[in-house]
Amino acid sequence: MNVVFLNYYPTDKNIRNKIIYIATWSVFAVVFEKFYLWSGTFYYNGWKLWYSAILYPFLYLSLYLCLRYVRKLLNSYLKEGK
Repeated sequence: MNVVFLNYYPTDKNIRNKIIYIATWSVFAVVFEKFYLWSGTFYYNGWKLWYSAILYPFLYLSLYLCLRYVRKLLNSYLKEGK
């Protein structure tokens, strides 16, 4: 799922589109998690679904920032090698 999220991330769009993209993925993740709770495949021990709803946007943002950092490191490494 993270690969799909990062692959279609709107890097060339404005901040509004990026916020909508992250919010959409966060809602999708909460619904997906709720489905697994409902089916009994997944269960919580002291965790609440709304904790996930609050954390998902930050997790997706950190995932994108990590990708940017890795790309920056790769670019600097490739420039040094030439």
